Amino acid sequence: MAPFFRMEIREMLKMMRPSFPAIAVMAWILTVSGTPARAALEIQLSTDGVNYTTETNPFTGSFGGYKITNLSATSNSPGTPSLADEFGADLVITNLTATTHLFIKLGDTDFTAPTTPPNIVMTSNIGGTVLIPDSNNTLTFQSYVDSGNGQNSTTGITTGPQNPVITGGSFNNTQTMLITSLSGPYSMTQYFDLFLSAGSTFNFSSSTGLTATPEPSTMVLTGLGALGFIGCGLRRRKSRGN
Repeated sequence: MAPFFRMEIREMLKMMRPSFPAIAVMAWILTVSGTPARAALEIQLSTDGVNYTTETNPFTGSFGGYKITNLSATSNSPGTPSLADEFGADLVITNLTATTHLFIKLGDTDFTAPTTPPNIVMTSNIGGTVLIPDSNNTLTFQSYVDSGNGQNSTTGITTGPQNPVITGGSFNNTQTMLITSLSGPYSMTQYFDLFLSAGSTFNFSSSTGLTATPEPSTMVLTGLGALGFIGCGLRRRKSRGN
């Protein structure tokens, strides 16, 4: 083959050969496209507690006669061996023209930790303020952990309904329970049933958390180990004194 043609072929092969960065990008695209995405945090709103609309996170707008400003949800899914948490917050909710309740669900899925053993303490908290009080305002708040990993699920493990008084001023309510058995993946959901009288204004901060706690046997062994170290230290001091 003539030298001229051999040179042309070599140049064509160089042009066809992908660079290392290009290969890396292609591999990343294939990896990401082949990996199923984890379900994102979801905010759902309803005026009848049955038919829900999924909204953006955070959400600002009007819904069913309520004006909502910066309703948001966050979580640490998939969790850590010591903690799984979900938080909700809203800057302000005002009843403009509403004659019905406002139902809210904040939820996330695919928590894999913590699970038992050891035991887990579930804590559910809701707090906030009512800026324009009214004796007819009501709130029911409830946290759920669903071992079926359902998005915005209101079934499974729960600390029970919480009914803080929101007729005026500030409020805070916390409930806890011990979970002795749980496997992942699981979901966490916060559920709100809120009613505000016309013109009343409300804001809140909420949290649902699962905290791993040592088993009693582990605590006993830890205590015995600490006593052993103390005893060893006392013997050393005594031998030095002699």
